[in-house]
Amino acid sequence: MFSAPLIPLGRQSLSLLRLLQVGGLLLVVTAAARLLRFVLAKGVLVWLGLKESRREAIGTLLALGLAAFGDVAVAQGMGLDFRGLAVMYGARSVGVCFGLQDLTRNLSSGLTLLLKSRLKVGDLIESASICDYIREISFRSTVIRTFQGPEIVLPNAMITNTPVHKLSDASSDGRVDVVVSVM
Repeated sequence: MFSAPLIPLGRQSLSLLRLLQVGGLLLVVTAAARLLRFVLAKGVLVWLGLKESRREAIGTLLALGLAAFGDVAVAQGMGLDFRGLAVMYGARSVGVCFGLQDLTRNLSSGLTLLLKSRLKVGDLIESASICDYIREISFRSTVIRTFQGPEIVLPNAMITNTPVHKLSDASSDGRVDVVVSVM
């Protein structure tokens, strides 16, 4: 029952048992990538003295690389031949890129925020009508915790393309504007 062919795939066919094995291997790859990210961001890179934003960026990039490599290894072990797929995906990737411009913009902005920016988790920022704390910076979006309690998810491109005032600098120099009216 578990070894009966279900899905024809090239010269071979997939059975339920094979699909369960592949699913299990993909879960192991995902767990290993998450563990690598955690160990790097909370352990090894802390020991090296890197800033939190760089630890998160390096941990995430290496975890994504491990996940991609593991997924390809599982697919190769399953018997998929990528040579035929490469030509097909190469031709389709041009069209897909036009549709993914916003995602690409947010990803590159996320890398900029994580690696080069002066903004970090815990900073108090003011941008447009938002004045709140940064809770999380990821590749695609930044999570802002409001003073009222809820969280706002902002695309990273919005943060990098608009002026942002960092209010939590260590400097004590500043100015407070007080509006006074006489009646």
